[in-house]
Amino acid sequence: MDILINDPQNKSPSIKENSSAIQDPLPIPMPISSSSLTTAKMTTTKMTTTKIAPNVAQLSLKERVKEVLLDIYDPEIPVNIYDLGLIYSLETNEEGEVRIDMTLTSPACPVAQTFPQTVQERVLTVANVTLVSVNLVWEPAWTRDRMSEAAKLQLNMF
Repeated sequence: MDILINDPQNKSPSIKENSSAIQDPLPIPMPISSSSLTTAKMTTTKMTTTKIAPNVAQLSLKERVKEVLLDIYDPEIPVNIYDLGLIYSLETNEEGEVRIDMTLTSPACPVAQTFPQTVQERVLTVANVTLVSVNLVWEPAWTRDRMSEAAKLQLNMF
């Protein structure tokens, strides 16, 4: 059996043969230079940005607001409010002002009084948004036809 010897005087670890030693299942930590740590951290960050997170700087304000709306779910239906068709209009301007006309699935919805404020608060978290106006409208009435294909598929409505 081989044992890895980490000698601080010697820059590289050496291997010593020993057949009677007990093998440790965990690897022995190797010294890592600070430049290696920096390189590893930078590589990980770059991979995450490239593969997972969209480049937010390239998205328009309207697209960034839409991304937030895609993450707000109807409290009674497990579909986001954008795909559910509750957002009737979304307007933005260069000053960072956002206007949203939205509806609910029913005027008797239990969150009718609070949900527009929830939407407003979430949209205000988007970078460069300065003002959000959420208008609750009932005309035209919401129907299932307003749902995206993804929402219908998610709810098995085909």
